[in-house]
Amino acid sequence: MQDARVCVTGATRGIGLAIAERFLADGASVAVNYRSDRPETLAVLDRLEKEHPGRVLPVRADISSFDEVKRMFQQIRAAWGGLDVQVNNAGHAQDSFALMMSEDAWRSVVDTDLSGTFACAKQAAWLMAAQRSGTIVNISSVSAITSPAGQANYAAAKAGVVAFSRTLAKELARMNIRVNVIAPGFVETEMLDQLPSAMKDEYLALIPDRRFGSAEEIANAVFFLASPAASYINGHCLVVDGGLTA
Repeated sequence: MQDARVCVTGATRGIGLAIAERFLADGASVAVNYRSDRPETLAVLDRLEKEHPGRVLPVRADISSFDEVKRMFQQIRAAWGGLDVQVNNAGHAQDSFALMMSEDAWRSVVDTDLSGTFACAKQAAWLMAAQRSGTIVNISSVSAITSPAGQANYAAAKAGVVAFSRTLAKELARMNIRVNVIAPGFVETEMLDQLPSAMKDEYLALIPDRRFGSAEEIANAVFFLASPAASYINGHCLVVDGGLTA
């Protein structure tokens, strides 16, 4: 992936940061999407720019806003002229039982996790169509498969990402653009760290590998699907969950 032009959404922490760093390590240029100028976010951007001079393009946008997404891709086009890889990672959860879930909680998750993925994939695809090449990797979740109680909004959005990606793969194949999905299981992130120890033990008991995944393992899977090594893989959902859904 040397010299590839890559955009990763939600790329300043957790899985998104690991994905950005994986591509940077291979010599790619990466547009690092972030939503707000928090001190910790700016510190990550500063570190990445110092470690990879000339290959990091900070792009601020709330992906739930179609207008902000459009401006982000205009910035990418102005800087690079095109795009080779789009990784739609940004998302969030706001768990609640369906009967107690507010309309705002439903919309917030669906707008970011599903509509944001659509908006970014659409804009990326226009850039790729002009050059008749590219690959899009969307991040879903095993929640799309297991549909856990308390995650009606998140599971629905992530299942939508899978269906959307498969449809898009069929539509874009004639332009030499591949679209695939990663569905991670439980991964060591800030969100997981905040759970009570007893709850984490319950989750571990469900995983045949008896451990949580790492952000780097998800990044490696994304890198593979985006690389020429996966050139005949299209419209696929790759589950990376330590055997949880086996």
